[in-house]
Amino acid sequence: MKISQLALGASATIFALALTGCSSESGSTAAPDADCKPVSEFTTASEGVIKAAGMNEMPGFLGISDQGPFEGFNATLFEQFAAENCLTVDWTPSTGAGATLALQEEKVDIFVGIVVKSEARGEIFNQPSSELFFEAAGILSEDGWSSVGDLQGKQVGAVTGSTYTTPLMEAIGEANLTQYQSSDAAYSDLKAGRIDAVVTPSVPQGWYVHENPDLGVVSEVIEADDNFALLTQQYEVNWPVVKGNDGLSDAISDFYDRIHEDGSLEKILGEYDITDPFYFNGR
Repeated sequence: MKISQLALGASATIFALALTGCSSESGSTAAPDADCKPVSEFTTASEGVIKAAGMNEMPGFLGISDQGPFEGFNATLFEQFAAENCLTVDWTPSTGAGATLALQEEKVDIFVGIVVKSEARGEIFNQPSSELFFEAAGILSEDGWSSVGDLQGKQVGAVTGSTYTTPLMEAIGEANLTQYQSSDAAYSDLKAGRIDAVVTPSVPQGWYVHENPDLGVVSEVIEADDNFALLTQQYEVNWPVVKGNDGLSDAISDFYDRIHEDGSLEKILGEYDITDPFYFNGR
């Protein structure tokens, strides 16, 4: 499945949880009207407020930056969820690791971004039963590689701590893998010719291609391969919730279902060039 320069937009690599720290900057949305009636019933740590950690990578698409404003499809969708439940959003821009720690320590109610569900994450977070959308590894290269076989014997970059890094190392060998602290660093080395390809989530790759049409690289969603199932499987993207807050995770699931059914998810993501049916329907 090819992601052309105009086929997909993307978000930051929230799969990668290896970066450290949490920004001290924050911002809040406007308070709801006094007669607002919430769509769902759940509790948050502070009455009338939902505290959200969000990634500060790729501002304008993922939408979180140290300076604000909070924009991009995750911010748009989450603020819609908060508004319909009569809540003010208290945003904290953060790295992936910082957001993870903040959620574990219950300093925030929710981690908003492209976070894939996993059994391990289910041990430390509540994960909504529905998915925001589907995602899979992408291969960014000049030659349009799309399979694990294409990567054999090549120098490949990935982000430390990503869902894909360990299975990629097992597939191509440790000597052929270079790990980076951010996707941007990996993309820079690809541009400089120091590596042959980058394997990261396909959505942010598509955004990178879209924003850099003169680089001569393409992004392909990796082909399913039973021999490398962990590397090539599709994943469900969600916003994890503080452990034990079943009401909030159920409300998020209901929100996901409704924006799928009424077409508003497809409309909003379409504004960011996320249009491929894979992201909405899976393989």
